[in-house]
Amino acid sequence: MTDPTDPPRDSPLDPSDPRWVEDILERARRRAEEARPAPAPDLQPAASATPASATPASVPVAATAVVSAARVAANPRPRPAPESSTAMPNAGTIGGAATRLDNPRSGSPADPIPDAFVNPASADIEDEPTGMDKRMRSWLEWGGVIVGALLVAFLIRAVAFQAFYIPSESMESTLEVKDRLLVNKLSYKAHDVRRGDIIVFEKPAGETSKINDLIKRVIALPGETIEQQGNAMYIDRGEGPQKLTEGYIKDLGDIGQKIGWVQGCANPSTEITKCTIPEGHVWVMGDNRGHSHDSRVFGPVDEDLIVGRAFVKVWPLSKIGFL
Repeated sequence: MTDPTDPPRDSPLDPSDPRWVEDILERARRRAEEARPAPAPDLQPAASATPASATPASVPVAATAVVSAARVAANPRPRPAPESSTAMPNAGTIGGAATRLDNPRSGSPADPIPDAFVNPASADIEDEPTGMDKRMRSWLEWGGVIVGALLVAFLIRAVAFQAFYIPSESMESTLEVKDRLLVNKLSYKAHDVRRGDIIVFEKPAGETSKINDLIKRVIALPGETIEQQGNAMYIDRGEGPQKLTEGYIKDLGDIGQKIGWVQGCANPSTEITKCTIPEGHVWVMGDNRGHSHDSRVFGPVDEDLIVGRAFVKVWPLSKIGFL
């Protein structure tokens, strides 16, 4: 039965009547249910020439429009127009990501779809390195490190520093047999040789030792005259002989061969108890005087034969220190 109070369907519409609004809504729902088509694939393209009224998704769109008009009629206050929920015919691509079609029923905004879901073949997938690749990469890295370290060590040895070991007892007790030390090759590029320096030098022509590099202490410098009185050394720099204080001598009671004129001295050979050091040369002796072959045997040493100055003992660890 029809309620007598209901307005007839053909009577003039009165938008101010709430029952009229409800009737319009009910009719829109029924039309939407009757015209709802079978579900179609989300990304099925539609012909651009097809009229909007013939598109299946247009029925729920029309129903939504009718409902919106009824709500506006019931409430005459101006309200913002609802966002269009018309379905896009094809999925677009924005910023490298596909866009899902809007849901015409829910009106929800478009959600981004990762490229991997649209076309898995187009997704950039980086292959994980295999175990062999990792090992090869590790070997190459370590090989580079070792080669670089060897090059640096070679350059340092050739230019700046070099390690030596002590093969004999001639420098005891300052340096013991098998001690290791470092020699600064650049030291005498910055300053002249100094008295008391411990130097490494190439074997002079008059030395018969099988060792190619010798280590001794500098006692007299170019232009000075050295002579021995008793067990003490005296240096004459043109102002008369002066006694040399030597606290590094191992045993003053065992000084070995006495100083005298030898080949290479600048003074006459008739001065058999002394030696004048020529320019560019130094007089060297071992701290263990009774067990050292030094300038008393092979004469003054040419400065060009000096390898460098020994400045630090590095072995044994218990005796590490500067010389």
